[in-house]
This record gives sequence, structure tokens and C-alpha cells, in this order.
Amino acid sequence: MRKVNDAINEILAEEEYFLKRDGFILLRIQDIARKMHPHYWKHRDKILREIHEWAEQHPTHSEWTDKKGRKYKVGYGEQMHPIYGTFKENGDTDILELVRVR
Repeated sequence: MRKVNDAINEILAEEEYFLKRDGFILLRIQDIARKMHPHYWKHRDKILREIHEWAEQHPTHSEWTDKKGRKYKVGYGEQMHPIYGTFKENGDTDILELVRVR
């Protein structure tokens, strides 16, 4: 099983064009979980535990650095109905917002 940072870095690499164009990216918790393990539904509890720990270490307005050394301001948002889970236990945020710090 991959770590949360590895999953986010892989998504950023795949979305490089949009990240350069827009300067930010919105990541659904399901997309991160899918990158962490191909059978993410089967390992939901373990994956969510790791994501919760990651979110505790990266609160809103903190900075996160990707593997290329680029810095991002961290934020969280929500969709209408969180299907997979949320970044915080008993929370309502299922979107990770990364805004590029220039």
C-alpha cells in the first residue's frame, strides 16, 4: 500500500498541465485512496486512518511540499455527499485543495 504523499505526488504528475495552467488542484479523497491501493474499497479503514493522520499533520493553511520541491498551501473542501469518507473523523471535508505557492 502506498503512502498518502506518494499518491498525491502521482496525481500531481498526471495532472501537470492543469496544475501549471491553473496554479491549484482539487483532489477527491477517493482519488487519493485509489492511488494508495487498487482495491481501495476493501482497505477503506486502513486507508482512511492513514489519510486522517496525514490531514492532522497538514491542517488548513499549512504548507506541503511535493517530491519536486514545489510548495502548496493546503485547504479542505466538501462535495454534496462524501461517499468514501472525509479527511477528518466526523468531519465533512472530502476535497483536498492544493494551491501553488509562487
